[in-house]
Amino acid sequence: MIEMGEFSAIYQGVDYTPVFSLAYYRAIYPDLREAFGDDEQAYLAHFVSSGMGEGRQGKLEFNIKEFIRQHPSLQGKYGKDLKAYYQEILTNPKYAEDLKQSYIGINMEPGESMELLHKAQRINLILLKELDRVCKKYKLKYYLICGTLLGAIRHKSFVPWDDDADIAMTRQDFDVLKSVAATEWEGEEFLFVDYDQMGKGTFLDFMSRLIYMKEEVPVVTFNKIRGKGRKDIDNHIPLDIYILENAADNEKKHYYQTLALQGIYGLAMGHRAYIDYTEYEHASTAIQRKVKILTRIGRMLPLGFIFLLYEYVRKMYNGHETDSYIMSNGFIFCLPWKFEKKWFGEGCECSINNTLLTAPTNWDAYLRKQYGEYMRLPAMEYRKPTHTQGASGVYYTVDYNKVSDEM
Repeated sequence: MIEMGEFSAIYQGVDYTPVFSLAYYRAIYPDLREAFGDDEQAYLAHFVSSGMGEGRQGKLEFNIKEFIRQHPSLQGKYGKDLKAYYQEILTNPKYAEDLKQSYIGINMEPGESMELLHKAQRINLILLKELDRVCKKYKLKYYLICGTLLGAIRHKSFVPWDDDADIAMTRQDFDVLKSVAATEWEGEEFLFVDYDQMGKGTFLDFMSRLIYMKEEVPVVTFNKIRGKGRKDIDNHIPLDIYILENAADNEKKHYYQTLALQGIYGLAMGHRAYIDYTEYEHASTAIQRKVKILTRIGRMLPLGFIFLLYEYVRKMYNGHETDSYIMSNGFIFCLPWKFEKKWFGEGCECSINNTLLTAPTNWDAYLRKQYGEYMRLPAMEYRKPTHTQGASGVYYTVDYNKVSDEM
């Protein structure tokens, strides 16, 4: 986030820059916006006089409880007096270098490695750079989406616990990308794999992927085809490519459009090497029952026939003038999501680790649609890798109404 004007975070002779961002503090606390409006100094004064003691977070990259956790000599020193911890940290020279680091708590399981997480993020950036290169070469548009966009906007990097990357393209641009994939990516470093290339008679999902082949990382992405599908892509990091198709503007038609896509997805699941129903444990009993019925029926149908059904339904409205997109190859719970076309447009620049990439033109509207108050960090239970190491591979939607008390 960009600070407003020439704001200084020095208050009564103490520099609060390492722990306070005016833009962040103003953005995440609506009660303060209502109270202080455009009075910039009032936000800093509040943070110093009240916010620190209340446990309000002044800067995205600094969580006081995480800082204390990483510095055992501080633990228990001042009890629950958070303001006293802040005062020592900011005035004791021995913490000066430490304050230059980021302190955002991550929910890592015992034995999980930050080094492995950072390796996955490094490979994700390699994949994004390569996708960006090819899209520029052929004048194709793409957009960062999901957690990758969230990381670029909120962190100017990856979300600290995120271990995958996602982009979206219109069907027209994706078809061009697919047509040049064999020429651009021959498989030694990068490999393009479409949903119907997972191995004969094998279904993972309808996602298209660009995969980095030079290094291996333990991933759960391809778990559901292990022992049945192709083995050359196992334990290689993929970049997921979502496809934007026309959504029916009429809500009833849109309901049936997504219902058909979800039904086809359920049928295709019958061709996985194994079916893990725990990924639907947060769904209603009725949905769980329907998924089980669909997979059983799907086993009896040729996978090629199910793919033909998918191709027919996903492009059903592509010849119509509509105002919205769906991501037709998304996971079963993502399919009802509907996004206004004008949010994507020509795209705009954003950055991940100083690498310029493309975001939807109205990235704010997109992120609010998907995450709500996206500048607020989710509760600690959600801050964990979902694709690498000991991850379950379970897809879930983060409940951003359940935010962390620690921010």
